Amino acid sequence: MILNNINFTIYRKQLTTIYVISLKIPCESLMPMFLFPLYLSLFVVAAYAMAESTEELERVFGQGFAGGVVLGIMTALPETLLVLEASVEGIKDVALGATLGGNLILLTLGVGLVGLYHRAKWGEELRMKGDYGLDVLFLVFSTLYFLAVYLYGSLDSFTSIPFLVIYAVYLYERSLRGVKSMRDSETVPLKRKLKTTLMLSLALAILVLISGRFASSLDSLASSLGLPSLWLSLIIAPIAAELEEKLGAFLLVRKREGGGSTAVVSFIGSKIENSTLLPAIIGLTGGVQLHSATGVLLSFFLSTGIFLAFLENGRLSSLESSLLILTYAVLAVIPLYL
Repeated sequence: MILNNINFTIYRKQLTTIYVISLKIPCESLMPMFLFPLYLSLFVVAAYAMAESTEELERVFGQGFAGGVVLGIMTALPETLLVLEASVEGIKDVALGATLGGNLILLTLGVGLVGLYHRAKWGEELRMKGDYGLDVLFLVFSTLYFLAVYLYGSLDSFTSIPFLVIYAVYLYERSLRGVKSMRDSETVPLKRKLKTTLMLSLALAILVLISGRFASSLDSLASSLGLPSLWLSLIIAPIAAELEEKLGAFLLVRKREGGGSTAVVSFIGSKIENSTLLPAIIGLTGGVQLHSATGVLLSFFLSTGIFLAFLENGRLSSLESSLLILTYAVLAVIPLYL
């Protein structure tokens, strides 16, 4: 599992719990430098495999199911495993930070970089296509409900159930549309089906095996600087967990002009999971009080709201992309001061 390589030493003083993270590897504080290019190379392979398989899946099931569901679930898997194990171990601040950090980095920095790359590659602004409105709608629902839970103050078993319902309905609606698109599409040759299956399996294997180790090494490096564990899980862990998703998005843009729209839909789909399934996992495994994480949640709500405002007209200009990148730089430091 993702946290197997991390040793959490817990100091308890009255109601305060501080988590000191140290990596159990031969080099105590820094991972050997040769492993970084190895991990990055494997992420590139995973991103390429996902981009290749997504193109084929989109022909059959449509952009929404291929990007929002298949890619969304796969790219959110590292975060899901991290949140699951951290929640079971009772490390709620790490679980909450990992849950919220993906939205912060992908919906601002990730989308902004994709928008700028699309402009540089194709000479025009990124335009959304297909029925992406369904994904946007469920992102709005999940965010508004998360806001309601924050105002309530507690993420527990009671407040977790609606999160699961929202995500289940999203998967159901997307699956219905995917089946309809499959019926309207041409028959796919067996050879292409096998290639797509192998590509997806390869990407999934790499994500499961590598993401945790890469995230652990970054956590160890950042924690040696004395940064708070909640901030580490909000900023550092998503860099590793979302790396293959950002690489895959760039490959989708490079392959075809409509790839930018599919990339953004995959971002939205994975962040719907982050905003529903992951908080439900935390709530069902003991829960957490949310008012102590106001700064983190403020960055989460603002990043999602700003992204939705920029995407409202179905386009993303170079200026809007640049502003999203700047938004990330600002929102990433808010949790340090609140």
